[in-house]
Amino acid sequence: MQDYIKLVEFSRGFSLVEMMIVLAIIGLLALVVVPFTRSWIEEADVKEAISSLEVAYGTAKGLALRNPLLAGETPSGAKEPAAGIKVSPGLLLICQGDPESASCSPAGQNRISSYRVPDGVTININGSLLSVQRIDNTGQSIDGSGQAIPLSYSVTKGSITYVGEIR
Repeated sequence: MQDYIKLVEFSRGFSLVEMMIVLAIIGLLALVVVPFTRSWIEEADVKEAISSLEVAYGTAKGLALRNPLLAGETPSGAKEPAAGIKVSPGLLLICQGDPESASCSPAGQNRISSYRVPDGVTININGSLLSVQRIDNTGQSIDGSGQAIPLSYSVTKGSITYVGEIR
């Protein structure tokens, strides 16, 4: 009988209080870690969007320098777009000619390639939301009136923002 009592005393497991304390500590650690993982994901999405933007711009610039549509200058001296980038939901489209044309679409005949942009990422060029970016036959970025412009960008998702220049 005495051996049975010793066995019962020796084989006790965790008490309910000990188990509750362990669960509370795990819960607190989870609350601390979740915001960090969210910012890591946002930062990865922003970096992916920057990479897509830079590769898309390089592709469009190379296409513009080859100038397959023979874009040039208008009589007023303004440059015509030889290629460009157009934003479509979740994509940066690279198109020959004017990126605002109807044939610059995901299934359009002037689309050369496209690059993915993660959901929720905002790309601003020179302080304005990117919708189209034109490039002339000399590889310079131009505005809607055909004048050369420098390019600076900001890419944002959530609380993460990166700023840079495209050359």
